[in-house]
Amino acid sequence: MKTGENYYLIGKKIFIDSALNFCSFKDSKQKIIEALYYFDKAIENGYEDSDVFDYRGNCLRELGYDLNALEDFNKCITIHPTWASYYYERAMTKRYMLDFDGAIYDLKIAIKLSRLDNEDTRSYAGSVRKFGFETLTQKYESDLQFYIHDTL
Repeated sequence: MKTGENYYLIGKKIFIDSALNFCSFKDSKQKIIEALYYFDKAIENGYEDSDVFDYRGNCLRELGYDLNALEDFNKCITIHPTWASYYYERAMTKRYMLDFDGAIYDLKIAIKLSRLDNEDTRSYAGSVRKFGFETLTQKYESDLQFYIHDTL
């Protein structure tokens, strides 16, 4: 019998593989559905680390289940209220839901929290440089300008 963490790790691998491999839309969607299955199983088996809700929220958002994704990002924020990335993910979800004011509000919180030195901000520091940003804060501020412009 697999533990919740094992299900999580299987789902994470499938999700990351689907993001890194260039495959058809149908294949990508199928992999996301498969990853979602494993994240659900992980939670059913007692694994409730914030990462499982983050990945599941991303799957749900990709599949168009924005309200469910929003609930998962809310859980992430409850577990780690000072992690900027979770506010950012929730902002993206709110934007998809056309809640532009809510998205902007969450992005402003993400910007503030991105200035903290914690595990979350350190883990994203390198990845934003790949996209031409010096800091996570700079990336979030750029997205905020895009969101504001998008609402005009």
